[in-house]
Amino acid sequence: MPYQSEFESNGIYTKFYGRIHAGEIEEASRRLRNHPLALGRIDYCVCDFLDVDEFVITDFEVLMLAAHDHQAIDINPELRIAIVAADARVKAIARLYAGSPLMRRNAGIFASLDEAYEWVDSAYGAHPGKTGFVDVRVA
Repeated sequence: MPYQSEFESNGIYTKFYGRIHAGEIEEASRRLRNHPLALGRIDYCVCDFLDVDEFVITDFEVLMLAAHDHQAIDINPELRIAIVAADARVKAIARLYAGSPLMRRNAGIFASLDEAYEWVDSAYGAHPGKTGFVDVRVA
């Protein structure tokens, strides 16, 4: 399982690493959607793809992930999904996801974790990812 998720004070941070397939991203998302501490109680998801070596995913799979994640937005319309990526291929995939009509308002792409948390902070106030850390593992 090439990811690890940790709940923070009012959000979740997921770090992906190595070789990633669409099914692994969907699994992480599904675990979050089904976790009793998650939906309706979190304000953001930070998805860290900085240590991803290879992405094996089609454009169709990216759009399906956006559709599935939109279910969480239906429950919490203010939910923000911050994608952190440096690699050009990962950024291109993230742009397809974030640019889909279902995600435009709720997803953003950032080059660093600090930028991602600043975007989250702009909607919610205090720095949620850096303070009040709660170590509940989803992975």
